[in-house]
Amino acid sequence: MSKYDTLNNLVTWWTGNGKPAQLKEALFTSDVAFDSGLETLSQDDIAWTAQNALPWLDVNILCTVIDGKHGAVFFEGVDGVSQLRHRVAWLVLFHDDKVCRVVSTVAILPSRLDAKEPLRGES
Repeated sequence: MSKYDTLNNLVTWWTGNGKPAQLKEALFTSDVAFDSGLETLSQDDIAWTAQNALPWLDVNILCTVIDGKHGAVFFEGVDGVSQLRHRVAWLVLFHDDKVCRVVSTVAILPSRLDAKEPLRGES
């Protein structure tokens, strides 16, 4: 699996649009760390969170960048739990083609119904 495929599969898996538990071994090294700024999750914590979350709606990958052992993916979607629209940036460190560290930044966006102007990229 290429690093691009790994990042796309990670977003799909995290947002609940692809839930096979065995995917965690294909995506992550055994010592992976997912740092949200509030907590750091291990591989088992990441898997539990993804498996137990409600699916996100209207997920759109905005950009994926790979440079050697570093990568970044930016996406938006509506969290199935909070029903809030999020813009997410993940900075990723790879070991081979597997994710060994993720640093996550999340911004809550105004809902489309409440927005006075369209979000960037929308007409």
